Amino acid sequence: MPSELPTSIIQPCYSPGDDWLTRAELAELTPDIIRQRMVALQPLIREHSRASEEMRRPADEVISALRRSGYFYLLIPKKYGGLGATPDEYALATIPIGEACTSTAWVASFVAVHNWLLGHFPEQALQETWGGGFPYVFAPVVTNPAGKADPVEGGYRISGRWKFGTGVMHADWIVGFVLAHGPDGPEMRMALFPASQGTVIDTWHTDGMRGTGSHDIMVEDIFVPHHMTTPLAPIFNAESGAAERHESTNYDFPAMPFLSFAASLSAIGAAKEAVAAIAKRLAVHKWIGETVAQVEKPLSQARLAKADLLARTGELLIRQAAQEMPGYRSLSVAEQLAARLRWRAQIAEGLHRCHEAITTACASAGSSLHFLDNPLQRLMRDVAVQSTHVGFDIDAALEQYGRNLVGLPPTAVLF
Repeated sequence: MPSELPTSIIQPCYSPGDDWLTRAELAELTPDIIRQRMVALQPLIREHSRASEEMRRPADEVISALRRSGYFYLLIPKKYGGLGATPDEYALATIPIGEACTSTAWVASFVAVHNWLLGHFPEQALQETWGGGFPYVFAPVVTNPAGKADPVEGGYRISGRWKFGTGVMHADWIVGFVLAHGPDGPEMRMALFPASQGTVIDTWHTDGMRGTGSHDIMVEDIFVPHHMTTPLAPIFNAESGAAERHESTNYDFPAMPFLSFAASLSAIGAAKEAVAAIAKRLAVHKWIGETVAQVEKPLSQARLAKADLLARTGELLIRQAAQEMPGYRSLSVAEQLAARLRWRAQIAEGLHRCHEAITTACASAGSSLHFLDNPLQRLMRDVAVQSTHVGFDIDAALEQYGRNLVGLPPTAVLF
């Protein structure tokens, strides 16, 4: 039997909070400028990618550069000083990070989309964060298993231990799913509280996505005011009222497809990176006993073409779904159900196409692929782990979509 992994407390790297952009800097910022800055940051991100994996958390230098770039303002509503970027603009700014480091892109994209989730909270919570000392929050959203929320005067007493705290190593806030017991029965809510009130447990010992630092988070009997919580069901059903409050179509779509979309962007970047790296390798690599470079081999050429088409197909499937989401509320009830089930399946299929693109491309790389100083082996491991995320459960997604296609109701709630 394997020995038990350590579960010691680990200290996060809290930001000093002195690197927010000024009003003048924000006024000049556009999603395209951020995309250009992400391309410019690729050498720095690549330089730290192996160290991040070894440290099991994102590199401080990279997080600092991302903060100063303006990336985390992308999905903040314009009324709160953000860019209010469209889903596709957010994708185009995130994919270059994934080309440089899958783990870093996973963390960055999650932190950005968690601010979208925050936009569903009551206005008082937003005034105390976006309108106060936090123009954006750097927060993990932890869901499983749900914490316990006992109602008390003015709010809840909350306890829990959650898995998969992506973003916690540089967090200033934490959002946890909690089961609240009230007079109308149990209700799933999100609770927002300062990261300093949580304890980070050293559990992130994995074979891929090691650089994300997605450790467990624990709290014991902390008080969270009622306005720092919000019910989950309206957010998943696109009925929270945030679209009207923020005057933004970014809040016109349900949470599950959009969160899956956000989580898939790093895989698009990884697939594009793998195809480009193998194309360069084929030009110079010769198999033992061969007299010509591998690039002259028809089978190698065809394999590369297949990998490229898989990567392109994956990106198209994922981005098309997101481009359709702002029109969700104009659909009939039956059309909304069909769209949600299709988007979930389409994004999961796109993610798995990206994974297949990487494995197809890397089949031409030979044994040297598996040396730890070769970034390709990290791409393979990272996206293999990524593909196991609940948002990309391809069997469940296809089953539910297939049921809809033949007129049967869904038998799951995560769509």
